[in-house]
Amino acid sequence: MTSFNFRANNLNFIRLFAAFQVMIGHLPARFDIPPFNYFSCFNGVPIFFTISGYLIFWSFNNNPNIKSFFKNRFLRIYPALICCLIITIIALFIFKIIDWSVLTNSSFYLWIIAQLTFFQEFTPVILRGFGGGSSPNPLLWTISVEMLLYISIPILYYTVKSLNKINKSIVIIILGIISYIQNQTGFLSNLLSSFSGNGYYQIFLHPFNQFFSFFFFFSIGFIAYLYKEKIMPFLENKVLYIFILYLITSGTLYLGGMEPGSYSPNIVELLNHLILVSLIFSVAYTRPGLTERYMGNTDISYGLYIFHMVIMNIFVELGLINNVYIVLYIICSFFVAWLSWKYIERPALKLKHNSLFKILHHNSSF
Repeated sequence: MTSFNFRANNLNFIRLFAAFQVMIGHLPARFDIPPFNYFSCFNGVPIFFTISGYLIFWSFNNNPNIKSFFKNRFLRIYPALICCLIITIIALFIFKIIDWSVLTNSSFYLWIIAQLTFFQEFTPVILRGFGGGSSPNPLLWTISVEMLLYISIPILYYTVKSLNKINKSIVIIILGIISYIQNQTGFLSNLLSSFSGNGYYQIFLHPFNQFFSFFFFFSIGFIAYLYKEKIMPFLENKVLYIFILYLITSGTLYLGGMEPGSYSPNIVELLNHLILVSLIFSVAYTRPGLTERYMGNTDISYGLYIFHMVIMNIFVELGLINNVYIVLYIICSFFVAWLSWKYIERPALKLKHNSLFKILHHNSSF
């Protein structure tokens, strides 16, 4: 067993950076500012997906108890999500997107059920227009993808558990390749859309299409976990070199008309994403004490991610979309994320049998 300390890392900081990138990336859609095109090469969503593949697989391997696993995942995701839903509904009433007549509309209750399960992308017509958008909180589609990842992890784990590491890797890579083909061609989308005649495709089938389209990002994290004993020591203390390399390759792709950080990367953009993944884990395992020194056990990344669009839409409804209000918006988003962590997420985490914080202080092998 390697003596490399996997327990200490900067992954909490990386998740916070990813949430911040998503928040900054949404600014041009609501505020009167030009898009931050180059910043998108650090697209937070693919970063989240890749880190999730690494950490959630690690979590289940550390404690392969299905009941405990889903209880822990519920406590991590849903308390803050429920609070976000309540705040969203209150805002919808305040800004007259809906009124009390909505209580007689069945689609309103279907939307609430969708928000509390893993069909968050569904938005009925009566709820559109908040902040000028098509959904009160459009980025919650990623919660659907994450929840389907949690469901798939035990299935994948027990499918490959009896295999040696090489064969495990082969299975995961094959699944990742199939997912990437779906991402590029949409063959599953076409199949599922053929069942959309009843009008419920987006509610019940589209999340599965989304999950399978982005599974290849998770598979990269799975492979990183399987070979962490070799990969992480190699990447340690190489942040500057990989960062410069990534800036060069991303700049070259931009000049060539491509899009680093794309949700649907062509093969060259995918290879560039692998460089970004190397950078992520190099940052994670280089001077890992920095995160604990400056952040402690505070993790506001999830709260910042799920609340910032609701806050942004409130700013839009108030007419506070001038550039001068951007700093205030960012401060408000971080403050609400901190409140969510202190009064909702952290108390919920204390009910968990085995949290990711504990996993990051426990070395295990698969």
